[in-house]
Amino acid sequence: MPNEVAFFDKFKLDLKTLWNEHRVFLIIFGILIIIVKFRDIFIDLIVSNGKKDIANTFKKDDSIKSEENTLNFEANDLVKESKTLPDNQKPVDLDWNKKK
Repeated sequence: MPNEVAFFDKFKLDLKTLWNEHRVFLIIFGILIIIVKFRDIFIDLIVSNGKKDIANTFKKDDSIKSEENTLNFEANDLVKESKTLPDNQKPVDLDWNKKK
């Protein structure tokens, strides 16, 4: 047990002298670590937001595709209907402007 106490006392003393002698270096080193960690967190946030944007874009794209398909079917139906209209109409006579 006395060795453990002596070890912790020496450890505290070493930390104290390290802090007193290299305070500026330790502060700069700590700031650099914080900057790097903040950069990593910032990059993770940007990537996650990008993934969310991509997922939202795919959802919008799917809804636009389905809307486009619906409109294409409607347009095709209108084209088919327009092709049958001349068959249903009575031809115009040459005397169309004269009263009968």
